Amino acid sequence: MLAACSSSTVGVSEVEKVPDEVQAVSDSDKRLQLIYSEEDMYYIVFHFTGAVEAVAATIDTETSGDTINVDFQVTPEQDGEMSEYVYKLILDREHEYINVQINGETVYFDESVV
Repeated sequence: MLAACSSSTVGVSEVEKVPDEVQAVSDSDKRLQLIYSEEDMYYIVFHFTGAVEAVAATIDTETSGDTINVDFQVTPEQDGEMSEYVYKLILDREHEYINVQINGETVYFDESVV
């Protein structure tokens, strides 16, 4: 799902083919990584045993609009294999903060790679 802000496109979408530069720094020992790709574009790499879906990327309008919220819904599997989910996140220059929530709970990145 994509959300728009002003005249530019801001949003999150699942990636079918992971770029080589992202795959090179992806670490399966980290549950949640933020990987910088190019100006205003990031990749969120999520390692999880279960199903993951990015349901929304929204702008926090209660503040000055400098925060983007990314909401994931996950369904854990007890004996499932670890899977890698990769999402492309496009921001505006005004965004300074990324707030990630999993099933409504705020979580933090295990690692940010620039």
